[in-house]
Amino acid sequence: MIFILLIALTLLVLYGGYILVGMLALSLLTTATILAIMIGLLVALPVLWFRAEIEQWRAKTRSDKLAARAATVRQQLDDEYDRRNGFTPEDRKGIEREEARQRALYD
Repeated sequence: MIFILLIALTLLVLYGGYILVGMLALSLLTTATILAIMIGLLVALPVLWFRAEIEQWRAKTRSDKLAARAATVRQQLDDEYDRRNGFTPEDRKGIEREEARQRALYD
């Protein structure tokens, strides 16, 4: 649309005889168009780039929160299991050692 206006203004200048005024208007309109495009690019490109970075940061934060919550819940479940079955901390260390050994055998 702006380029159509530029062409129309150019034709008006050439056929209307107002060369100096028309050229000034054409120059101002061209400068305004270039500035608008440059500002648009300077705003749009970083926003698009940062959008991906922000989304990655949000996903990592969400993942970290879920992992922390899962570790807390696991610890609570282990503590509750130990209380119900009368395990001592030494028994728990032995069980964890045995589980680690079993995982190492299967990996």
